[in-house]
Parts: sequence; structure tokens; C-alpha cells
Amino acid sequence: MLILGVSNENFDISYLGAPGTFSAILSAVVSVKLFDKINRLNILKIKDSDNSFILNKMIISIFPIAIILILFALLSYIVFALSGGSLQNILADLLYKFFQLIGVHKLIQGIVYMLMIQSLWFFGVHGTYLLYQVNDVYLNDLLNLNIQAMSNGFVPHEIVNTVFLNSFVNIGGCGATLALVIIFLVINKKKENVHKISKFGFIPSLFNINEIITYGVPVIFNPIFCIPFLIAPVVNLVVSYFSTIIGFIPVITQNVNWACPIFVSGYLSTQSINGVILQIALIVIDILIYIPFVNLYNSKKELEELFTESDIENIKTLKEAEHDRIRLINSLSDMYYAVFELNLESEQCVKVKIKDEYDDFDVINDFFNYVEGFIKENIPQDEQKDLLELLNKKNFIRALIEHDGILEIEYQCNYKGSNIWNRAGYILSEIRDDKPYMVTVTIRNVSDIKVEQEAHNQALKDAYEMARNANNAKTDFLSSMSHDIRTPMNAIMGMTVIAKNNKDNVEKLEDCLDKIETSSNHLLDLINDVLDMSKIESGKVTLNEEPLDLDSIIDDVLNIILPTARDKHITVKLNKEINHAFVQGDVLRINQIFLNILSNSVKFTPKNGNIQIFIREITPEYKNYISYEFKFIDNGIGMSEEFKDKIFTPFARSEESIIKNVEGTGLGMSIVKNIVDMMNGEIYVKSKINKGSEFTVILHLKSQDDIKNKTVKEDKIENKNYDFKGKKIPSCRG
Repeated sequence: MLILGVSNENFDISYLGAPGTFSAILSAVVSVKLFDKINRLNILKIKDSDNSFILNKMIISIFPIAIILILFALLSYIVFALSGGSLQNILADLLYKFFQLIGVHKLIQGIVYMLMIQSLWFFGVHGTYLLYQVNDVYLNDLLNLNIQAMSNGFVPHEIVNTVFLNSFVNIGGCGATLALVIIFLVINKKKENVHKISKFGFIPSLFNINEIITYGVPVIFNPIFCIPFLIAPVVNLVVSYFSTIIGFIPVITQNVNWACPIFVSGYLSTQSINGVILQIALIVIDILIYIPFVNLYNSKKELEELFTESDIENIKTLKEAEHDRIRLINSLSDMYYAVFELNLESEQCVKVKIKDEYDDFDVINDFFNYVEGFIKENIPQDEQKDLLELLNKKNFIRALIEHDGILEIEYQCNYKGSNIWNRAGYILSEIRDDKPYMVTVTIRNVSDIKVEQEAHNQALKDAYEMARNANNAKTDFLSSMSHDIRTPMNAIMGMTVIAKNNKDNVEKLEDCLDKIETSSNHLLDLINDVLDMSKIESGKVTLNEEPLDLDSIIDDVLNIILPTARDKHITVKLNKEINHAFVQGDVLRINQIFLNILSNSVKFTPKNGNIQIFIREITPEYKNYISYEFKFIDNGIGMSEEFKDKIFTPFARSEESIIKNVEGTGLGMSIVKNIVDMMNGEIYVKSKINKGSEFTVILHLKSQDDIKNKTVKEDKIENKNYDFKGKKIPSCRG
């Protein structure tokens, strides 16, 4: 008023769409603060984490109302400054004249009036105050006509009146608020906050105080409630009108204050219990009108209740990447055997693509219930709990937001009788009104990948086990080597001392020198084994390919092991069937293979035992190469299955007491295996405890094209038998 420079003496600010702009805003803020104070008494038992969210919603709902009231007040000031008139009076006169000009049935006028009031209510303006002059003048005129008709003994015809509206149509003050409260209390038990707000607002709604529900839920400005908000009062008006026409209730002439409690007002205005019955019937009708819209509201509410302010910020960030994500989905869709689009609001999952063998359905309704049933029916029971918890709707949406809109789940399931592994991907593909709306669901069969992973993991476990065994074997090796090396060293040192003290005793001196030589050779063998294994492990061993004569190599090896065999009275039999003795290869390494195997055979075969050697040519596997099979069979002590599996492991030695007492490094067979592998050969072992062992070696040796092949013996067969149980038997020809 000061800005416009006009007098405010005659300006009535009592009604500016509410009991004054200032009082309206103040009352709204006070109601929110009051709600906060009451909540601190824990009457509603709302969680602290939810409390601020509810209050924020209530405060936010005040702003549109405040803006409307402020604009209305500003326009009122402008009108008053320009014309000295009241905007309130101008609007009232226009509406009054509008009703007079309509000239139609009073029921139609009542419907138009009710729609106008409810529309204003829906946009946060107290409609009855804005139209108070119409209410007080026009409708009161109708009421007076009814009273006049009654006093003259006539039946009143002006049925539409202010009592009629307040007592029947406007139950709860805002489109049947009491009915809405009842619905929220009955079917919204899972929505804790809405249920508690409705519980808090139930008693006030009986007295037509509706702000708790309209601002707390909120109902105003909520497009879901627009239709029932307008329709319910109109239906009530029509039902009440015809109830009067048929005489169920009398024509009302008693004006009842709007704050009179429901049911009491029905009785007082009609002076009949039928008024109460009609009010109950109207509440039931309103409940039926509101139920489908409340269900729709609940489906949206489930999403809204999930979000905190930080969630909304995350959603806005996700929204910016929405288009890139859609392009990614389109480009990667061929990777999956099934792709769906899930609507989080309706919980409907629609097929985008499914390969033929999986084409069971096009649409899944009630997706989360379907998933729950699928998990319980097809997922192993020990994995169900975590999946059921994650795929609960609220938890699922929360996880989706926390993982930047992309979520992956792997699960094992029984599908069409087959046990398969699936990887389900959930990608947030659309955000609507700053809330997750659409999710792309992808399903991929990863059974092959899981098999590979399990094989890889098993290989890692096996490698770890081998490394652990090797490490343990090295530890055992160091322990045994300390003994094995010390033994010949002690013998050498001891025999040296004895030799020095018996220089004049030739026989004693020669015996000491023989024992020193034996111990030195044994010590040298130990050192050579360790050095060979070290070279092999470091990759420093190379094969020296040169012309060789297999007959000579075999004879050399036999000449080395036969003295020991003679001492133990072991019979050695040789059988050869070869056409080509002259080939190319590494003489030293081939000799090492044969010598290690035969040395073990002699070492672990008891007295009077037998050793058989079979050598023959087999079908060549490589061009210009000749393949040979060498078998070494003994009837010695054999070995256990457990030790047989690790015989080629470095430093491995059997735990059998009879073997543990035999000198050795545990490197011989490991060296053999490595040399055979380097020559692209193969080696196999068969053995049984107390039955003996059989070693089979297959070598592929390059032929000597520039050297004339030697045919061994006339019949290509050579047999030798060295029987040391009695005397040596000369070589035999077949």
C-alpha cells in the first residue's frame, strides 16, 4: 500500500483466498512446526531418517499456496489502488451473476459450484473463502426460499443450499478427506509414513480439518488425485439430491456449521437418522472412487519413499549419462540370449529379444513377485537368501542407484532340466521426474565361462599345491642332503686318517683308497644331480645333437650298472628289436635317462631279483625321425600310488622306511622327466608295492641320412641275459 501510494482505510484484507495471506502462510508454517513438535513426542513413531523427509515435503507443498496467495494479494492491492474496489467483491459479483445467468436446473448450478470450489482447493486455495459471498448470498438466498416455503405450508423446492453442501457433499472439507484417510489406514499399512500421517489426521478429518492429509501426503498438486478430488464431491452432490427427491431425507432448512463433526451434522441437519445413513453411504462411495487412484499412488510412492536428497543428486548424474547408456545397450544386445525392459512403476517386464530356445513369454507382470517365485523354485537353497534380499524392490532400486545405474548378478539355476550359470545385468535406461523409471534387463549364459574359471582356479590350486610340495621337498632335500653329503665326506676323511696311519700296510692302504674312491664317486653323483637340476630349472640346459650309436649307449649303461647288479645277484635281460641304430641326438642326455632309470631299478630291487629291458622301433610320429620305445621292468619293492603321482617332482622321496634308508637326492627322476620333455619324448610309470615297477620311455631321434643305416644282427633281434644268481651267461642269438 505504501509503494502504491494509496490509502488502506477501506481495504478489507480479511479474505484474500484464505483468512488473509499472512495468516494463511503463518498457519501453514505453524502446522508444519506443530507436526515436528508432536513427532518429537514419538506419537507417530516415525523414524528419524524419514522425519526430515516428510517435513521437507510438507514445507515444499506450502510454497505453491503461498505464491498463489501472494499473487492474489498483489492483484487485490492493484485493483484497490486503481479503482478503490475489492477484487474479492468483483470476483464474487461475477460468480453470482454467472449463476443467475446460467438459468438452468439448480443441480447443474450446484455441480458447477462444487467443481469450482474443488478446483480451487486442489491448487491450494481455500475455495469456500474465495467464494464466500456466493456461498453467503446466493446459496443463503436458496436456503431462505426453502424456509419461506416451509413457513407457508409449501414443499420447498430449492434443494441446493449451503447446509446441503457442507453436510453431505463436502464431507471432510476437501473431496471426502475422511474417505481418503480411511483408505490410507486400511490399505497403506506397509507405507509406514503415509499410514502414520493418516492415523494422526483421522480425528481432525471428522471435524472437516483436512490440512494434515492434503499437505502431509500430499493430495493437493498431486495429479494422481485430481480426478477423484473433483469427481467424488460431484457424485456426492448428485446422490444427495436424488435422496432428497425420493424422500429419503427431508429438504434441509437447518444450517449446520462446517466444523460440526460428521454423522452429528447429518443428524442435526435432517433431524433424522437417515442423514447419518446417507453420510455413511457417501463415505463408502468415496472410498470406492478413491481406491484405484490410491493403488496407483502407492505404486509411485514406493519409488519416492526410497530417495534421500543424495539419491536425487545421484539420479540427476545418472540422467546425464542416460543416452550414452541406451546406445551401449543397443550395441551390446547381441551378446545376450535375453533382453527385457522393466518398468519400475508398473513392475511390468516386456521382452525385447529372446533366443528361440528360451522363448517362453513376452511379458512378465508383477516382476518382483515373479522373480521371488523363480528363485525359490530354481536356485539352490543356500544361495536363495542373498538373492531374495537383493531383488526385493526397494533394495534393488537402492542398489541400482548406489552402483551408478549398473548392477550385475551371477547365479546358478536349474533351467529346463539343465544346471546353468546366468549373469543378469540391470541397466538404468530411463529416468522420469528424477526417479528411476525403466531398467534394461540382460541375461547371458556364462556356464562355459564359469567352467573355464573353475578350471583356471583348479589349475592355480594345483600349481600352488605343486609349489608347496616342491618347497616341502626342497626342505626335506636339504635335510637329507646334509646327511647324504656328510656320510661320504666322513667316510673319505675317516679312510684318509686310517691310510695315513697304515702307510706300510699295503693291503690296508689299498682298502682305504678303494673306499675313498667309492665315497668320492657317490659324492660326485650327488653334486652332479644337484647341478643338473639347477641348470634345468634355470633353462640353461641345451641339447647337443650329434651322430650316435644306440648299441654303444646301451652297452655303456649296462657296463656301469652290471657290477652293482652282480653284487646283489640280480638277473638283467635285454631284448632289442631295432632296424636303425645310427641316429642323431644328445649322447650324454640319453645316457643319463637310461642310467638314472636302471640305477633306480638296481637300487630298489632286492637280491636275486630280475630286471628286463625291451627296446623296439615304433611307428614314427615325425617326418625324418625314428621313434623308439624303451621299457625297463623290475620286480623290486615298487611304489605307492601316492608317490607314483609325484615321482617326477624335484626332491621327492618315498616315505616308505625301506626306501628312506636308501641314499639319494630325489632328483634323478625329475631330471629324467625334464630331459625327456626337452626331447619331445614321453615317459610313463606303472608300479605296485612289492610287485615292482615299469618305466616306458618314448624318444624321437633324427635319422642319419648321410650315414649308412646299420642293421643290428642278421635277424634284427638281439637278446642278452646277464644272470648273476649263478654265473654270467654269454650273449645269445635267436
